[in-house]
Amino acid sequence: MAITVIVHGDRPSPDPAGRSITFDTPRVVIGRGANCDVRLPDPSVSLRHLTIRQKGRSFVVVDESSTNGTLLGRTRLSPGAPEAMGEHALLRIGRYVLELRVENSTATPQPAAVAKQIAVGLVIEQLLEEGEDGRPRVFVEAGPDEGADLFLAPGERATIGRSKEATLALTDADASRRHVEVVWRGDAIYARDLGSKSGSALGDRVLGSADAIWRAGEVLRVGETEIACSFTAPDALGEIERAPDERVPVAAIDMAAFMPEPEPEPEEEAEGVSEALADDGTAEDVAAEEAEPEIEEPRRRGATWGVTDIAVLLLALGVFSLSAVGYVVLL
Repeated sequence: MAITVIVHGDRPSPDPAGRSITFDTPRVVIGRGANCDVRLPDPSVSLRHLTIRQKGRSFVVVDESSTNGTLLGRTRLSPGAPEAMGEHALLRIGRYVLELRVENSTATPQPAAVAKQIAVGLVIEQLLEEGEDGRPRVFVEAGPDEGADLFLAPGERATIGRSKEATLALTDADASRRHVEVVWRGDAIYARDLGSKSGSALGDRVLGSADAIWRAGEVLRVGETEIACSFTAPDALGEIERAPDERVPVAAIDMAAFMPEPEPEPEEEAEGVSEALADDGTAEDVAAEEAEPEIEEPRRRGATWGVTDIAVLLLALGVFSLSAVGYVVLL
């Protein structure tokens, strides 16, 4: 059995796939430290906060005497005491909520690199909340397109060249249509030449076709264009990992937000409800007709004299009287 760890904030992550790692190892260490299997870059998380241990086909979680403690669902863990977890569990670790899923699935390739990528992404989000953009940025420092730039997305291979379809399009006549490719992985930016006619240089190195780390301060030369990069999130991550633990109150987990109750199943039809066949042979549901009581018409009783009947009778008597008077006069 494998266990998948999904990193959330106080609310469910909008990109759970990009925040998840699947392990098939007997132990998973979670904390703020660089050597942890799942890295949570926040001072509210201890360097080695918690471990997940496999016992047969099930798992237990153990709080490693962390500063702020751990919640498993609504239960606060006792330091050092293993606590059994189900196939789907939630952990509160500092300012993060972790979703744990025990399932038959394939382990994530290169989990350490993925853990680093997730940690850097979390730091970028923190910096954005503080008004600083920590995303990896590539920008033209000198040349015909000075000032042009692009921000890299995780795993995206961006192209630089004279083509209009290039991620960073140049007007430099000495640049090839697809000159250089750059990518962000983990805490570094990498670059490689795409077989350009005039070649590329990265700092004092000739750039080849294999990915090369683009170190801070190095200039990438493409034709007559000089390109630089900036990436502040890795330095911020290092500062967070070296910082002391911060004591914070352990907030309860909004269970309904992460584990909503399943929708109720539709009720079964009541016994005795049948289907009738229409003239064309199709089935019609007659449950509504059977459920509605028939409306009985009121029964007619013996005749009674109403106002209209009396008025008609009086009118007839009046006509008869006038006729009688006229007959007497004629005599």
